[in-house]
Amino acid sequence: MEITETKKLYPRWVGILLGFLLPGSAHYFAGQKRTGLIWYFGLLLVPRAFSLLLTIPSRPLIAVGLVLMLVAAFFNLAMLVSSFRPVERLDFKRWMAVVALMITSMLFPNTVRVFKMSAQSMNPTLLGLSAEPSTNQTSFTDGLLRGMIYEEFRISEAGPMTGQPKMTSSAVELTIGEQTYKLPREALQSLKLKPIYEIDELLWSGILTAPDHLVVKPYFFSKPARGDIVVFSTHMIEHPHVKQGTAYIKRIVGLPGETIQIDPPHVIADGKPITTPSIFEQNHYLNDSQLTHSTSSITLGENEYFVLGDNTTPHESLDSRHFGAISKESLLGRVCSIYWPISRIRPID
Repeated sequence: MEITETKKLYPRWVGILLGFLLPGSAHYFAGQKRTGLIWYFGLLLVPRAFSLLLTIPSRPLIAVGLVLMLVAAFFNLAMLVSSFRPVERLDFKRWMAVVALMITSMLFPNTVRVFKMSAQSMNPTLLGLSAEPSTNQTSFTDGLLRGMIYEEFRISEAGPMTGQPKMTSSAVELTIGEQTYKLPREALQSLKLKPIYEIDELLWSGILTAPDHLVVKPYFFSKPARGDIVVFSTHMIEHPHVKQGTAYIKRIVGLPGETIQIDPPHVIADGKPITTPSIFEQNHYLNDSQLTHSTSSITLGENEYFVLGDNTTPHESLDSRHFGAISKESLLGRVCSIYWPISRIRPID
């Protein structure tokens, strides 16, 4: 009589964990090697291929790319659901193979990255979060298509307002009685303050419109050009008002080796006004900080760029006028398109 050894299996939930760490691995180690490989390569390559559509300067193709990315996300969820299966226990070598492939997949370059505007420094080209006072509710369609939601803040405990409003990076904080309320920073301009508040009194109500969500393409096979809207890391910028470890979004104005001046309304590069692309003729640039006069200048190094915001209203853009040039090393990529809110889907020149 032949005796067969019973294989030791993991609980089914371990299959989902394996699928999360490495797509298709639960299927592969459960004996469905071909299915596992299809899941792995499909979920590694197909979403990256679809994401390329988001970089094409065509509104319909950007919309198609967004839909296909959602389809890819659905298939990723389907892979995880189907990974709920018993898997034979892995030895040390197999676990090391999973970890090695997982790291390799993470190092595989993404064709695009996504960011969102956090301020109005690129208005009107790119829009940050906005708040408009209102008592009108928004609909589901408003939220889906235009990124608009209604919010209101009511007093939960009557009492006097203590101190002055405190500004943080994302909110304005008010202390009333013993309660602290956090409102969107953008609500401050329309906020009507008073010394004493009653319980359930309306502090602020309005419509918040989501900021533009952006598709950013790294500079793999191209060089930064004048007029590009770029995302860059702040880790190499030393300025009291620049938060380290964040990303800024500005437009490239000055190129390596150029001497930059501002003679309102023009930006001057090596003694000549910058007129192309046309955005530089439309904007009215002002002197500020390091470029306080038309005779002030900044000379860029070999791998340095001078960047400005499109919002030329005074004090609306913290840019190279304040913190100087940025390095090529800090560039994360060029903004190609807006993918949300849906009503704002468009390519960015």
